[in-house]
Amino acid sequence: MFFRVSEIYLTEFLKILMFDELTSLKVRAAELSAIIECIPDAVYIGGPKGILRANKKALDMLGFDTLDELNQHIEILADKIKTRDLHTGKRLATEEEPFYKAFLGESNERDVVTTHIKSGKEIIVRCSAAPVIIDGKIIAAIAINTDITEKIQNKRDLESAIKKLRKQNEELDKFVYTTSHDLKAPLNTIDPILQIVKDENKSVLKKDAIQLLDMAIRKVRDMSDFIHSLLKSATTLEKVKELVDLNKILNKVIASLDIPSNINIFVRHNLPTVYFHKYSLMQIFQNLLSNAIKFMDKENGVIKIDCRESEDMYIISVKDNGPGIATHELEKIFEKFGKVNKDPSKDSSGLGLSIVKDIMKENNGSVWAESEINKGSTFYFTIFKS
Repeated sequence: MFFRVSEIYLTEFLKILMFDELTSLKVRAAELSAIIECIPDAVYIGGPKGILRANKKALDMLGFDTLDELNQHIEILADKIKTRDLHTGKRLATEEEPFYKAFLGESNERDVVTTHIKSGKEIIVRCSAAPVIIDGKIIAAIAINTDITEKIQNKRDLESAIKKLRKQNEELDKFVYTTSHDLKAPLNTIDPILQIVKDENKSVLKKDAIQLLDMAIRKVRDMSDFIHSLLKSATTLEKVKELVDLNKILNKVIASLDIPSNINIFVRHNLPTVYFHKYSLMQIFQNLLSNAIKFMDKENGVIKIDCRESEDMYIISVKDNGPGIATHELEKIFEKFGKVNKDPSKDSSGLGLSIVKDIMKENNGSVWAESEINKGSTFYFTIFKS
């Protein structure tokens, strides 16, 4: 009797265990189904003979209404949706299909072009596929397809725009370079002729005539400098970097400038040695110092060149006690032909600071200004230590 009761209890216990296990499997299957549906990408599960499971996103991506329509041999399905390699445009053989390769045990990823079977619209898809392995055996394959059509199109549009812009820049540089040379040639002749006329006739010319000749010579040289700035702005030749002593560079630049007696320039004696293109640095200092001198409005003008450093860069400054610049115009001064001083007596091409900005941009550096009206301006630029 005891054994009979025990047998009944054991049978019932096994039924309960089997029911619990079955219930647990159903719960897990339901959870998995919910997870698959929540995934924003297309999910396919199956093998070479067909797709056994797919979420709604997968059906919508290819234009199928039901799983039965999708559940076809991989070769037939690939033919329907016209799967092609994104880069070569060639149709994929069955053994090249990411889903098929996954079923053979190879995790892989490939960008392909497929066709929506209803609209005929081409879709660019990134297909990531992997085998499903249980107890060392491949029982299925799973693929996640991401629609990257918009991403690829944006990339192509950007590449096209960059290519077009590069071509336009090359044409513009060529135009500026050619035009500048054509303009500069006659100026190189006019300047010495005017100088000879002045020198050889100084004794017979009236004071007003000499002043007019001096003005003409100055204007010719200003125009020559302006054209020279255009040429520098248009130059696209590769610049070779080297170790440059900033104090030596500044001594050369300052010696080349026409500095009025009312302006004093102070340079920190122990400026660093930096790795940069030497003539670009000379150009930067020449433009910044020329501006500070040109627009100085104080009887006792002061220009200071200094440097401070951070962990990875030097921050060099050129400070003056000139007229200053309004805050809202600080960005404008770095634009090509961006003049903020309208005084006609202050000859300026408006290119100097834009050239400085271009040099900094080429070298991943920065340039900016801080200023206060009637108190002066400070221009900063950065040079990386390595």
